[in-house]
Amino acid sequence: MRFSGSLQPIESKPVPDSSQQLVGAQNEYGRYLWPLSEDAIRLAVTLKTSCAETDKIILFTGIAAREGTSTVAAQVALALAQMDQGPVLLLDANLRTPSVHTTFQVQQIPGLSDVIEYKATFDEVIHPSRHSGLSLLPVGVMSGDALALFPVPRCSALMQSFRKEFRFVVVDSSPLLQFVDTTLLVPYADSIV
Repeated sequence: MRFSGSLQPIESKPVPDSSQQLVGAQNEYGRYLWPLSEDAIRLAVTLKTSCAETDKIILFTGIAAREGTSTVAAQVALALAQMDQGPVLLLDANLRTPSVHTTFQVQQIPGLSDVIEYKATFDEVIHPSRHSGLSLLPVGVMSGDALALFPVPRCSALMQSFRKEFRFVVVDSSPLLQFVDTTLLVPYADSIV
């Protein structure tokens, strides 16, 4: 596993509008919800060029809450998809403050917790986005102990399925020093940002 270093907070600088450049997330009416920052694009390019073909699962975490990790993960996933890097999955494993469903305006359920707890199938939990090449997996609704969710054979099998299905799996996780959830996800990751 490789640690990809730390990031400074990303400023939201819009990318100039051009059909040749990357753009931000759009709603169903084609209006931009948020622009891609130059820093997110730079990080996506770095991951694209430095990750081996077998490096697929990239875990995003921060030290404390409200550092912008979820925003960075969403922007990098969208940038990778827009760079046509093959199918990209943005997986919301931030059990404490999930945000993928609100960021991309999709249903929260079914989600990750539902498939791990055998309440839904793999195909039922992958949500399409409005952006070519980007699929979304929201966290779902937790019905029990979060600690029992990740260290189970079902989670391991799910991560193996993701490796086969997607070029990149961008995992948004909880703050590292506040919750143990992220520590339980580390064994599945090829790279940590």
